[in-house]
This record gives sequence, structure tokens and C-alpha cells, in this order.
Amino acid sequence: MTEIKGQKHWGWMVVLDLFLAGLGAGTFLFSFVLDRLGECPELARIGTLIGPVVVLLGSVLLLLDLGEGGHVLRLWFHPAALRTSWITRGAWLQTGFIIFGFAHALPRFAGFAWLPWDASGGLGLAFGWAAAVLALTVPVYPGMVLGVIRSIPAWNNAALPVLFLFAGLNTGIAVLQLVALGVTVDVAGLHLLAIAGLVLSVLLLLTLAAYVEIVRHTGTTGRASARLLTSGVFVWGVAVAGLVLPIVLLAVSLASTGLAQVRVLGAVSAVLVLAGGLLLRHAVVTSGVRMTVRSD
Repeated sequence: MTEIKGQKHWGWMVVLDLFLAGLGAGTFLFSFVLDRLGECPELARIGTLIGPVVVLLGSVLLLLDLGEGGHVLRLWFHPAALRTSWITRGAWLQTGFIIFGFAHALPRFAGFAWLPWDASGGLGLAFGWAAAVLALTVPVYPGMVLGVIRSIPAWNNAALPVLFLFAGLNTGIAVLQLVALGVTVDVAGLHLLAIAGLVLSVLLLLTLAAYVEIVRHTGTTGRASARLLTSGVFVWGVAVAGLVLPIVLLAVSLASTGLAQVRVLGAVSAVLVLAGGLLLRHAVVTSGVRMTVRSD
């Protein structure tokens, strides 16, 4: 007879890595964009450093979870795996992002003035562009890693990489909204962040709905995964608190002109987005169920 079993191998360490990878990449990317636009210079300076720091932290947590040293080293030093394994590709993508991200960000800080390049031009700017391109891949690759597991419909899903991309970018904006509480940012800059957050939240909500429907229509196992996905925590924690409420708060902030009010609305929205983003990764990982056949 058939039996539906949930996966037991990946837990909170993997969830945190997925969350931090997307968050860090999104923070760097939008900070770099702000810098190129000449907007919110202090926020952009800090954000470009937060990005690689957070991705590095997520990578360390994942390596600790993997445990065995030889297995960890094979992620980087097994050429054949680079052609076939999304885990190995992802390790290199994250490593490249971390290196180029730090190389771009550090010259802006006093303790690293000795570096022989400047972040705003030449080699430093090239590092920034390289990190920005890689920042688009870092949130996506976990969806590719999960997607190769065909026996789990919640993971083997074309919408999952897109879902992770929008979720990562959205949490990146949220981080900048929180950092903006402690640096000089005018109302126009806060409104720019609010617009980006509002658009991404809407896109993420639509992608999330499509993702759940795709999972729901992939057989018995998919329906079991969909039931897990649409639990109370997912609906109220991810969809309502993590997306719908931030959309409302950001819309209200765009109609406001008071600096303090816009800051507070953005910060509350950011906290909700970050909590919802973490719950989203947890929901995707824990909803991974497969159907097995056993004899009685």
C-alpha cells in the first residue's frame, strides 16, 4: 500500500540558510541600486556590507549542519559535481557573492582604507556589479536544489525558484527599512523603499498563490503537501501577517508625508515581512512529503 511520509533530513539550519541567503542577497542588491541612483548614501553604504555578512552567516550555519569535513570540502573541490549538482553550484555562487560583495563594500569603511581600490569606480565598481549579478542567483539556487527531488511535488515545482527570488528581494527591502531607523534618510528615500516593498509583496503574494495551486494539482502527494502549506501558520503567518498587512501599511506610508510616521510604518511592515519570510521557508521545507510503497 502507499504511504505518505514527510522528509526528516532538513530542519531549521537549512531553513535559516535559505532565509539568510535570500535576505543578504536582497539587501546588497537594493543597496547597490540605491548607490547607483545616488539615493540614501549612508543606507546604501551600510546595506552593501550587511548583505555579504548575512549570506556568510547563513553559509556557516549550513556547513555546521552538514558536519563531516570531507563532505563539506567536496562542495568546492569536486569538479564533476559542479556539472551535475545544484548544491555545489550554489556553494560557488554564494562564495563568489560573498567575496565580490565584501570587495565592493569594505573600502567605504575607515578600517579598510588601505585597500588599493575605491568602491565607487574602477575595480571596486566592477566588484559591485559582479556581486549584484550573483545576488540575483543566490536566492534562486535553493529552489533549484529542492526542485531536482522529483518525488516531492512541493519542491519539484517551477514556481519555487521564482518564489524564493521574490521572497529574498522582499526581505532585503525589509532590512533596509529597519536600518533606515538609525541613519539619515528623507521621506523621498523611505517612499522609494516602500514602493519597492509594496511591488515585491504583491508579486510574492501572487506567486505564492500560483505555487500552492501548482502543488495542489500534482496528485495525492501534492494535495498532502498543499494541506500542510495551507495550515493556520502559513495562512495567517505568511500570507496575512507577512504579506497582506505589509501591503496595507506600505500603501498608508506612501500617502503620508511625516518622516516619523513613514519610518514607523516602514519598520512595522519590515518586521512582519521578515517574520513571514522565515515562516515561508519553514513551510516549504516542512511540506516536503513523498509517497512511498510499502508491503504489509
